[in-house]
Amino acid sequence: MMKNGHKINPTAPFKRGPFAWALFCFMLIFLCTGFQTALAQEETPPDWYRMRTNSVPNMPQDLTVDSTGAVWVTAANDSEDEPGVWRLPSGETRFQYLTDSRANNWLEGDYNNVVEKPNLNEEINYAAQDDDGNVWYALNNRTVLVERANGDWLTFDMVDTSYLGSDSTNVDSAHTIRFINNQDGTQDALLIAYRSILRVDSNFTVVETREVYLQYNNYFIQDAYFDTHGRYWVCDGYGVQFGPTLLNTQFPAYNVYKDDPEAPTYNPDVITSTLEIITGVMEDSLGNMWFSKSSGGMYCLSSPDGTDDWVKYDINALTGASSTVNCMAAGANGTMWFGARYSGIVKYDPGTGWSRTTCAILGIPSEQILSMKEHDSKLWFTTYDNSVNAGVYALNFSDSSVTSWTYRESSTSLTSNRINSVAADLSGGVWFASYDLPKVARMKADGTWVQYATDAMDLLWSRGSGSIPGIGVDSNNIVYMAPTRRSPVAYDITTEQWLDLPAGPPAPLADTTFYGVYVDPKDGKWFLGADWVYYLNADNSAWTIYDTNDETTFSDYRVTNALMDAEENMWFSTFYGLCVAKNDPISGTVWIQFESGDGTGYAGWYTDRVFLDGDGVIWNSASQTYDSASNTWTTQTDTTPLTTRPLVFLNGNIPADLELAGAPEALSGTAQDLMTIDTKGSVYFAGGMFWVQSVNKGVIVCSPVKGDVSRDGRIDLADAVLSMGALSGKTTGVQSAPTDVTGDGKVDQAEGLYVLQKMAGLR
Repeated sequence: MMKNGHKINPTAPFKRGPFAWALFCFMLIFLCTGFQTALAQEETPPDWYRMRTNSVPNMPQDLTVDSTGAVWVTAANDSEDEPGVWRLPSGETRFQYLTDSRANNWLEGDYNNVVEKPNLNEEINYAAQDDDGNVWYALNNRTVLVERANGDWLTFDMVDTSYLGSDSTNVDSAHTIRFINNQDGTQDALLIAYRSILRVDSNFTVVETREVYLQYNNYFIQDAYFDTHGRYWVCDGYGVQFGPTLLNTQFPAYNVYKDDPEAPTYNPDVITSTLEIITGVMEDSLGNMWFSKSSGGMYCLSSPDGTDDWVKYDINALTGASSTVNCMAAGANGTMWFGARYSGIVKYDPGTGWSRTTCAILGIPSEQILSMKEHDSKLWFTTYDNSVNAGVYALNFSDSSVTSWTYRESSTSLTSNRINSVAADLSGGVWFASYDLPKVARMKADGTWVQYATDAMDLLWSRGSGSIPGIGVDSNNIVYMAPTRRSPVAYDITTEQWLDLPAGPPAPLADTTFYGVYVDPKDGKWFLGADWVYYLNADNSAWTIYDTNDETTFSDYRVTNALMDAEENMWFSTFYGLCVAKNDPISGTVWIQFESGDGTGYAGWYTDRVFLDGDGVIWNSASQTYDSASNTWTTQTDTTPLTTRPLVFLNGNIPADLELAGAPEALSGTAQDLMTIDTKGSVYFAGGMFWVQSVNKGVIVCSPVKGDVSRDGRIDLADAVLSMGALSGKTTGVQSAPTDVTGDGKVDQAEGLYVLQKMAGLR
């Protein structure tokens, strides 16, 4: 354990007096007799958890609306790290997040939108609620779960076609669920996978099954339907078939429609037949059947059907929209809605014909509609272009107004799931800088959130542009931010006011691309960017500006990281080399650049980083240490000082080899510039961000391990010794969190006893 750069010896207290040894033995006696401490009883987060935006997924996919008006949304496959379904109850304005554990998005109070459902422990392809209140979930593991209205759960297994070779889980799992209205008022369910269809009756019995026995993609079932005329429709890469049962179906070319010139003409037995991939089927409110194609428009079979009732529509010729239809929805009075590929909304009205509305006219940034449903005079739909322009929308027919939900702008917690800079303040709060938009989220000590948007910081970017690559807090409890292409900004947490930084000259340029912020041990602030590095002194009275294009100083004009060593030399990592500004007592500041083959023994990489161990020694990423006197590097075989070095934060230190087992995201190691620690001892990891590589990870949090006095993520004898040393006054530098396991603000025998019980397996 480190304190101000010095090691704390856990056994040191016992070398100076017998009192601590006596206390140690006394505590062991209580441990063996089963003495229990009274720990504070309150809701506490798990050891590891994730924090994310509390709105819709960043890539919404399928949308359904149930008979109560509740909206159900699933995410695109592989776009979420945790399983879940998003539900908007009728009349409410915020989506719930149904998932298997609250740890998937741990937020407190009114910010918590998680509804825990432990059964939902796999990726969910589709969700829908029937008229009886039973919720059907299609999981991406060949199962469909039913949460009955009475709270019971049922499981249906889709057909396993792995015998056809390779991993068939994705194609065996249901991708769509449709409900069939029976004449007696009950509903059956049609569970549709690419290689099978199951019909489940209202008694939850599988009554019909259809299976695909060939592995070719053309046989994949794209959609299926049971219409009001009692016909099954099955769509695949060869067209559409229909019939009275799931197994007894045929192509239109084989039956009464064979002479209809506009009917789908494909005959799989005739090699010269035209291949038409039918991707979807829907019945309108008048009983007409609609079929979408992968290209070329739509088919419609009018009702009542006869020998000349097929109509083929070229949507591109009729509306200017793409002839590829992603989705469709039936509306009132025979109206049909279509989401044409990157073309907005296409509408067919039996009275007025065809029309098109672009999403741009509605103020929606993407024309790509993936799923849609009409309900209660609204058209609900999901969009996607990239994650910035994805969302859930409701078009109100009465006034053409649009209500929108996006994973960033509708969130009241984090402003984005793409966070690459975090900083904890001295007031118990944590600040999260968004990578993909100019917003900052602040979680206060009481669990409430504040968002600082473009207007608050005068950062007037357009939607989807701009970022805050760096954020840091100094010992005066002032937070500093480096917004891309804007001047740095600062906020005084004590006074809750934005600060006026020096206007210069010199002063930072307003068009700098930043990579990060570094607050040095002397409270100097370094704003690292391309072309320029700006230094703001400790009392915020003056700037020093460094031109990184000066080849005599910086190794490259793009500076990504900085570090002040024990001699107050400044190290800078760049895109192409490492450099240091050394404090020379005779010559003043001397700049030295390092690269392979320069005679110093340096073996680091172009984008090398340097680290400071507990003894003040500089290391590079190649496990080399730096000798300042000789200006040379030496490769070390024992890297323990590097791997166990203290990571120094405003609220205390943690070791670089922090125990990472149990994290919800695979963490290959600690990266100090992507981490912070709050006043309670919780460690926050920016979820996988690295410069411009954006991911949808949110923030990973490690709760303080109760009794972990050394803050290494482990409970061992050293922790018991340190806590007893603190009680006896023989050990200094013991941090209160997470040492204080009882929550009484003290470090006493309860803490040491807790550690011993933990080690003995009694807790």
